Amino acid sequence: MTNIVGGILGDCLSVVGVPTSTASSAIDKLMKKRHNLLQEIVLSEFRQGNFHRADEDELISIFFRLIRDAEEGVAKNNLCLMARVINGMAEKNAVKASSFLKYANTLSGLSEDEVTVLGIMIKGAVKPINTHYGMKDGVLVNTVDPGENELKERFPEYLSIQQSLVRTGLVTFSVSSENMMGQAKERTRVLEGVNSKIVYSLTSLMNEILEYTKDFDFNKVV
Repeated sequence: MTNIVGGILGDCLSVVGVPTSTASSAIDKLMKKRHNLLQEIVLSEFRQGNFHRADEDELISIFFRLIRDAEEGVAKNNLCLMARVINGMAEKNAVKASSFLKYANTLSGLSEDEVTVLGIMIKGAVKPINTHYGMKDGVLVNTVDPGENELKERFPEYLSIQQSLVRTGLVTFSVSSENMMGQAKERTRVLEGVNSKIVYSLTSLMNEILEYTKDFDFNKVV
């Protein structure tokens, strides 16, 4: 498997090439460093993958996209995540450049904090939700949201990070209002005189990506 992937990636890198003139030696060194990093990531993430049924043309298109992202300085963790998506697609015999490009356009632009916040939200979403209620100003309210406590501890500004993730299509939001009995109801606008809050959640696009990234540690920024 590594011979298949390594050979195709090597061919793509040789086609891309790097500047070789004396005036471009610094660029040459930087590009080689980023190419080597990409090869290391690909071979590491694909070690257990099954690419025997993958279409070579699709892989070439995908690798050219990965090379471009690596050359532009996309963070290592993002590249690892994209490589894991490709590996998962291969396991499901679903390697398609068009599908991967949709995910890559989103994943390549994530900041380090955004990747970590996503990881916390994912971890909270897959746990059984134990709802606890308490009293606030004489009103029964829900006091626990999945992942919220950890988000508060690690990122005091976590709400702004979640808001920034809305642009990616990986996170959406709704407004939750609580009536006098503490029962949460979805609202399209904030109601006056009612205790309400914005609730962020994962989208179907994020769930698609999760199908291909089993066991990927979003909280392990490298």
